[in-house]
Amino acid sequence: MTDPEVAGASADGPRVPLRREVVVDARPIRTALIAKICSAVILVVFVFTAIVMRHDNAGVHFVPTDQLGTLVVGVILAAAALVPTRPRLHADANGVRIRAFLGAEKNIGWDLITRVDFPKKLRFARIVLPGEEALALYAVQRWDHESSVAAMTGLRELFANSRS
Repeated sequence: MTDPEVAGASADGPRVPLRREVVVDARPIRTALIAKICSAVILVVFVFTAIVMRHDNAGVHFVPTDQLGTLVVGVILAAAALVPTRPRLHADANGVRIRAFLGAEKNIGWDLITRVDFPKKLRFARIVLPGEEALALYAVQRWDHESSVAAMTGLRELFANSRS
């Protein structure tokens, strides 16, 4: 039986400790929960409105297409309310892959990153590129307390490993 943390364990050779593979996956937690609740409330309100809309109201008679239109608007607004659930972060020894609220994923190699920080005045962590260009990590939010601390610890460890 061999120790998974030690490589080269043989009778005639020294034991060399292995670096464990650090992988950081993060997503917003509290913001996503609030977004899901808001989305559900929006959908319920619009479905309810579409159902009761079939009655005459203030002299206006609504037809089934009005109900359908109200329902479609509700579905669109509920889907838009889910946008805060989209940010993601995946970091490993190769680099960082980030996804913001809108747009495609960005892959950034550790060789391009000059700093990983989480300033006290900001809601989101960030990575700093050459020329002080900063990319916000929307998946690592101050509201998420423990999970954001764990994500930042992992990111800093990966950043330090990339420099050694």
